[in-house]
Amino acid sequence: MIEWAAVVENPCDRVAYGVRVGASALDGRGKEIEAHGVFVGGGEDLPTLLSKQKLAVAGTIDVEKDDPFTADDVKSLKITTGGEEWADEPAWMTESEFTRLYPHWPRVHAVNVHLSARDEKGYVGLDFDLRADTGRTTVLNDPFGVVVLRDHEGKIISGTRIQLDADVYEHEQTGIWTPAATDPSKTQIYVNQKASGLS
Repeated sequence: MIEWAAVVENPCDRVAYGVRVGASALDGRGKEIEAHGVFVGGGEDLPTLLSKQKLAVAGTIDVEKDDPFTADDVKSLKITTGGEEWADEPAWMTESEFTRLYPHWPRVHAVNVHLSARDEKGYVGLDFDLRADTGRTTVLNDPFGVVVLRDHEGKIISGTRIQLDADVYEHEQTGIWTPAATDPSKTQIYVNQKASGLS
């Protein structure tokens, strides 16, 4: 199994929703790997991405015993974005329309991120706090977190999705697996939210 993560930024002045992020496995020559007649990869949904916001997704790519390649053959990933059901683009709405529909939507980030020492199996304890950029509300909208793990050079090496409490001011604690090359000081946690009524 290959764990992957990607950070996606919305540079536009509109809100994107129903974003589909795809990950294609590439070999050492930069070619997409094919197995059993299909290209190897995976995909994850990014429910709501506000204007100028960066969020992350994390997923896995399974490698079966009868596949004509191994996890070691995957040297890099190609990340693409689009909409649901193979659409080229996600859905869009203006910031004013989004604010009218969701007037108390907070932009949220993780602070005081701390990883414990890595144990012999690669697991660490992770704890952090959630904070909103505005004081309009303390309640998140169907939230989940994505932990992005980087090496000493800042390169993304893995990621995992975690469950979050709905209260902005909760202290969060969980355990995750980390690769040996993880630099704890470069760990980032992105807070995704899903708007009811948007798909």
